[in-house]
Amino acid sequence: MKLVNDIAHEKERAEFTLHSIGDAVITTDAAGRIEYMNHIAERLTGWSLQSVHNEPVQTVFRILDHDTREPMHNVIDACLSEGTSISKSMTFLVNHNGSERSIESSMSPIVNASGKVEGAVIVFHDETERRRMECIIHHQATHDSLTGLINRHQFNFELKQQIQHARTHGSEHVVCYLDLDRFKIVNDTCGHAAGDELLKQLAARLHTTIRTGDILGRLGGDEFGLILQNCPLDAATDIADKIIAAVSGYELIWEGNAFTVGVSIGIEPITSETETLNEAMRHADAACYTAKRQGPNRSYIYDRQDAQLIQRQDELHWASRISQALEQDRFRIHAQTICPLDSAANNTALIEILVRMEDENGQLIPPAAFIPAAERYELMAAVDQHIIRETFRFIAANSCKNICVSINLSASSLHDDNLAHFIKQCTKEYDVEADMICFEITETDAIINLVKTRKLIGELRTDGFKFALDDFGSKLTSFNYLKNFPVDFVKIDGSFVREMVDNKIDHAMVAAINQIGHVMDIATIAEFVENADIIASLRSIGVDYAQGYGISQPKPLTDATLQDMIIQGGFDGGLASAS
Repeated sequence: MKLVNDIAHEKERAEFTLHSIGDAVITTDAAGRIEYMNHIAERLTGWSLQSVHNEPVQTVFRILDHDTREPMHNVIDACLSEGTSISKSMTFLVNHNGSERSIESSMSPIVNASGKVEGAVIVFHDETERRRMECIIHHQATHDSLTGLINRHQFNFELKQQIQHARTHGSEHVVCYLDLDRFKIVNDTCGHAAGDELLKQLAARLHTTIRTGDILGRLGGDEFGLILQNCPLDAATDIADKIIAAVSGYELIWEGNAFTVGVSIGIEPITSETETLNEAMRHADAACYTAKRQGPNRSYIYDRQDAQLIQRQDELHWASRISQALEQDRFRIHAQTICPLDSAANNTALIEILVRMEDENGQLIPPAAFIPAAERYELMAAVDQHIIRETFRFIAANSCKNICVSINLSASSLHDDNLAHFIKQCTKEYDVEADMICFEITETDAIINLVKTRKLIGELRTDGFKFALDDFGSKLTSFNYLKNFPVDFVKIDGSFVREMVDNKIDHAMVAAINQIGHVMDIATIAEFVENADIIASLRSIGVDYAQGYGISQPKPLTDATLQDMIIQGGFDGGLASAS
């Protein structure tokens, strides 16, 4: 009786243990009939042990192959007949009511002392939620959140695949570079919300225009990429014409205003002679530029000789224009308010200095047009020094007080060993207090020029100058590098801020950057703040400042506009018009 009681006690303990663990457990006899199921197995399969006791295990444990969706009953039979353990990491479990769950499972034989198989134990756990999150994260990593199209990274991956296919199989494909015409008018007139809506609608329109199997992606801003698979060149030009008609024939109505845009398309054949991704994209981009120069709504097939000639002419043209603008004092200073979000925090009012170039006819050229050219031809450091001097001159002439003025420094300036000396000379010449000046450096430029950036910050901060790290969070290593730069502000990358109300991951990124910044006694500034919902969300997190079209638009820097900005960026005004 003692032996019987001990055996019963051990069985009770074993069943209690199996019932308590977090995984689902099913045990069978040697014929594969169910002997035991714990409550996790009952919940996942939808069957009770009482209803299926001594039934074939396939009745309950119905699994499908993840890829083929074929039933996999044979794995249980193999475990029992061969006496081997089997693991399956990608299967679907079909429960009693027919619904499916993703599971990971293992099946092991139960062997007695003489080596005979007496049954099997199946252990499995639910992977549905983890795999769902993996799919979401993968989609976010490979797709543009605004349009739903694949992003630049995934587009490049797809293009590499097509290039490899062309080289190994002799197939012919085409890559197209699409750049919208007149898109900036929409953003400038109605703000980014209208521009975003236009991009979403045009993306949907393009999908209905291209062929099934063609690959469309958003490369950034108002630029798209298109891969035409197994497409001869003449067919590609026909598709380009259809795209031009579809885009130019579309009209966006926004707040009573009607907008139409065009598109310029560069076409580059992908053949067995195409060597690299960069080569293909560079040629498509050059062809798109040529199409844009020829007029709106054009397509152009890349031609090596034409592209090289245009590039040389363009380099000389831009270099000359920027140099003349410096000589003739045709750079114009604009400014944008950076508002404190907590009026009780007694934060300093901030404005950011922005630059525009006036052309030969008195028309303003936006920075996106000339800054890349100035950087390419090593003129940006001279532009930075011009802006620094003119900003200091303005501060001195207008007796500015109770404000901090933020000036951007380019990568070229970070390489200039005389920059700190130049700034200190300007400080003495115009009698400007150092703590009124903050220099902004983008995170990317700071990381690339790590040593020189740290040296510049260290040399100028001792005199009282402030520093801000711009576009923070754009790199995976952002937090690691932050401790290398003793800055006063971090500007949270606008790509996280713009979608933070509707995107939990972006909201979490903004909150994390803000928290780390505050732990390090660094004030935080959110960029691309465009509406009251974003402002409310930033306030709830505790972000210090906000900047964007929801606060104010850039304006020419004059005494009158400066006073308006001081009032708006102060403690009494600021967000009334936006909230």
